[in-house]
Amino acid sequence: MDGFRDPQLATIWTRDGVMVTAEVFVNAGYGYDVRCEVVGSRGTSSLVPTPSVSTRIAGVDGVPVRDDFVAHFADAYRIELSAWAEAALTRQVEGPSAWDGYVANVAAEAGVASLASGVRESVDPGDRPALYA
Repeated sequence: MDGFRDPQLATIWTRDGVMVTAEVFVNAGYGYDVRCEVVGSRGTSSLVPTPSVSTRIAGVDGVPVRDDFVAHFADAYRIELSAWAEAALTRQVEGPSAWDGYVANVAAEAGVASLASGVRESVDPGDRPALYA
């Protein structure tokens, strides 16, 4: 993505005063790499990559790094779509709402504004409509 310098580090503060850090490297030339680690006062939790094949060649033990997010999340997308279709058949609402998507976009917009301004930007989506209660 042009216009962004890598890496980016965001410091996010929740309403409850919890600090979250997120590191992003948009232009990784070696492939699509997703990692997540949650560090808490009583322990940690990490996403572990699940490569399908590990190779040992010329003294190197390695795993392939996918080159796009579609292949990386294919199983998750399939499971999500299946759950959505099943919920639609039973006329039940499950998962994130349009409001959740809106709030995510407001947060992303504040993040981009912070890149430009260099200061903390607040995230204020306004009041949640009663429709989503």
